[in-house]
Amino acid sequence: MSCNISLLAATALLLAVPAAYAESSGVPHPGLRFMMTAGVSKGGDKLTTAQYTDGSHANIQAGDLALVGFGLRWRKPESRWSAQLTANYHSDWAQGENGRIEFNRYPIELLAHYHFADAFFAGGGLRYSTGGKLRFNIDGNKVEYKMDGKPGAVAELGYSVQDSLLLTLRYVAERYEAENGAEFDGNHVGVNASLLF
Repeated sequence: MSCNISLLAATALLLAVPAAYAESSGVPHPGLRFMMTAGVSKGGDKLTTAQYTDGSHANIQAGDLALVGFGLRWRKPESRWSAQLTANYHSDWAQGENGRIEFNRYPIELLAHYHFADAFFAGGGLRYSTGGKLRFNIDGNKVEYKMDGKPGAVAELGYSVQDSLLLTLRYVAERYEAENGAEFDGNHVGVNASLLF
């Protein structure tokens, strides 16, 4: 329940900040923009393996695979610094005829970047993954294990394709703790694309 509350609180904050500013000033801040992001990642410890009937297999890893999110980005006009807050969904999965295995989590990220050239920027910040769960749904039998995220860090190198499209290469350092006390390395590299509105 606490993980869902954390995600809802972050979402409420993301929506409330521009509304509060607009109400107080009558116009939105020129440096404050909504953003949507999507990306792919690879890395982390193996959590489990899905075995297929043809002999192949797929690993579910603590740093894989697909991420989508939304949030706010702020950059004061003419400033070399920017900051962003995002709420995200990060998932790795394996699907078969008789079921599905998935590892889902909800990372919240607070990042800052320095724009050292017209198109290039670099930076990083904090990441905390809430609501981590490893779920098995095989032949109608459902089992899930809680995976508590620990505070982590993000480092990014980015390129502004245009004013509303950003590409970033990133490294994330984080860990997860299972219900039995076992810890897993979730460190991974990834590539993200972000749209600004």
